[in-house]
Amino acid sequence: MANRRSRISFQLSKKADEHLKLIRESTGLSTSVIVEGMIIDFMAEHAERIERLKYFREKGERQSSLVKTIYENGDKEN
Repeated sequence: MANRRSRISFQLSKKADEHLKLIRESTGLSTSVIVEGMIIDFMAEHAERIERLKYFREKGERQSSLVKTIYENGDKEN
């Protein structure tokens, strides 16, 4: 999976764009290398929290779906 590359497009606020430009000029690195490094650093620091967030979000969606099904089935019976 390390060899697989993705293309993304995003918009930045003026302040973020200025920061990115400063990093680019200071390091000589491309925007993609800088952003990739930021994502990798962020995930190294926060991966566990992100996984918990994903788990509880999916769990909430499943519970919401179950509640909706229960209400729909209750309406059909009445």
